[in-house]
Amino acid sequence: MVRLPVPIESIFADEAGDLGLKSPSHIQSKPYYVVGFVYCKDPRELRKRLRRILKRLHVQNIYPPHLTELKFYLPYTDLIQQGYTVAKLDTQYAIHLPNIRTRAIQAICKYANGVFAAVIDKRRAAATWTVETLGTLFSLRRSYQTS
Repeated sequence: MVRLPVPIESIFADEAGDLGLKSPSHIQSKPYYVVGFVYCKDPRELRKRLRRILKRLHVQNIYPPHLTELKFYLPYTDLIQQGYTVAKLDTQYAIHLPNIRTRAIQAICKYANGVFAAVIDKRRAAATWTVETLGTLFSLRRSYQTS
């Protein structure tokens, strides 16, 4: 059996904030769009550790089983559409998020070779960037992630 080589030197990216440029008042209330990056010379161990954390959280029933990736904040709207109640999300899952964040950050710090971020001030970008331009940036972000 021939094993395919695992991609080495990976950059993982994730965004935070509201991508939209809906209106001047919306931009003023949510002015930043942040993209965080984690660089790994060899991502295998980090992936394994994060998958292990997620699996344990599901087994312990302290993280919604519908979520297949670790999130810093629960996507309430999506989970409510899946049948969860706000009360259940608050009492069964959200109370564990500080500890979950700590465990994920500890794994990233241990197994990553670099962490950095880009912050876009939409108040300055609004004059020249369109929703499509930011959407292209978002699409490019996904193309640099490895599965």
